Amino acid sequence: MDLFGRKLSGPLSVDPKPSSIKIMSESFIGYSEYLIGIGLGAAVGIFTSIFISRFIFREDDSKTSTSEIESEYEFDDKKEYRMVLVVRNDLKMGKGKIAAQCCHAAVMAYDAVLKKRPYLLKPWKQNGTAKIAVKVESEDELLQLDKKAKSLKVLTRIVRDAGHTQVAPMSRTVLALGPAPKNILDKITGHLKLL
Repeated sequence: MDLFGRKLSGPLSVDPKPSSIKIMSESFIGYSEYLIGIGLGAAVGIFTSIFISRFIFREDDSKTSTSEIESEYEFDDKKEYRMVLVVRNDLKMGKGKIAAQCCHAAVMAYDAVLKKRPYLLKPWKQNGTAKIAVKVESEDELLQLDKKAKSLKVLTRIVRDAGHTQVAPMSRTVLALGPAPKNILDKITGHLKLL
């Protein structure tokens, strides 16, 4: 029967038997349990991601003392920090190849500074994560710059290409220096021309 007391027949009719009411209530309970499970799962997921981002993956500046930082780089918030990417011009790489090699170098340098000198990331980020690309004309020149940078305690990374496209396998293509203070990097690469 509908709201007006009329008898219904066909697919829209409702069986008033207690067994059908029991099945409907069981399916409603199952549905509500399902929604509660989804809600709880979402809450746990959100809480976990907040916990991980705040307490596990935060940068820990307490590992390095202020005196260590000051003695190594004459630390000053007003100094300009940057990364220098030194590209071998003698390999005659195309623009796309150079871009890819510089990206590899930048990621390698970032990983190195994150592991070895994370205190340098903050001033570098405050300077807009500046990256400068310069060129050299030989592998020897690239290696000399690497040696000089290491003598000044600047982190370096050299990209070696797999050799699938434009250059020979294991060719040294790009040297990444820093991030480090500009005045120190200028002692190493200040004489080089921009790419």
